[in-house]
Amino acid sequence: MTYHYSVSVCWNKNHGTARYEGVSIQLRKRPQIEGLEYMESITYTPHAMLWRICPINESWREMTEKEIELTKNWVSNWAKEARLNAERKNV
Repeated sequence: MTYHYSVSVCWNKNHGTARYEGVSIQLRKRPQIEGLEYMESITYTPHAMLWRICPINESWREMTEKEIELTKNWVSNWAKEARLNAERKNV
């Protein structure tokens, strides 16, 4: 696990990264964001004001407020779980 100070989820068909408040991982499979099963690629980078999604067999477009909220919740929950797992390994 590496540490950064930004929030983002970037996935481009077969690779990507997820970052949240100092926790970062390389994604090896598409993020399983409940409600966004139709997503092929995503760029969620709030500090750069980028909220874009590419649904399967469609073009890139701006994310809806609901899609932004689903992604925000996913990355936050993922990071909490990653921190807990890291703490368990260090105990």
